[in-house]
Amino acid sequence: MDDTSASDKLISGGKASRLARLKQLGFLVPEGYILTTKAFDKFTEANSLTLDLSHETNAFKKNIMIPTELKLILKMIADKKIGSLIVRSSSVFEDSSYFSFAGMYESVPHVESYQELEEAVKKCYMSAFDKRVIS
Repeated sequence: MDDTSASDKLISGGKASRLARLKQLGFLVPEGYILTTKAFDKFTEANSLTLDLSHETNAFKKNIMIPTELKLILKMIADKKIGSLIVRSSSVFEDSSYFSFAGMYESVPHVESYQELEEAVKKCYMSAFDKRVIS
């Protein structure tokens, strides 16, 4: 969150970019990490996911995988052992003048291990493909 590019909504999403900006301005913000939109794009490519209501297959995918590059990042985060994490989503379209996504995406509290972190990221990422979110 200390990287200046983290405050860019197109890189970090709405919620995360605002938190990064507040931290950079000196406000007290809980320690955290941001998985960029590039990481999300890699995830969608690796799993052939599309934001398309006509594709019912997204909801039924069983073997969702985390790409190797993203696994390495998650491992570094898990190894920091900063205690329990909350994994949250942050969309680039979130709470704009055209869209409101409040309460639509998943959040996963009490994440304490690498395995839990990987599953939480999958759950949050997959919530973007929920039919109610897409519609």
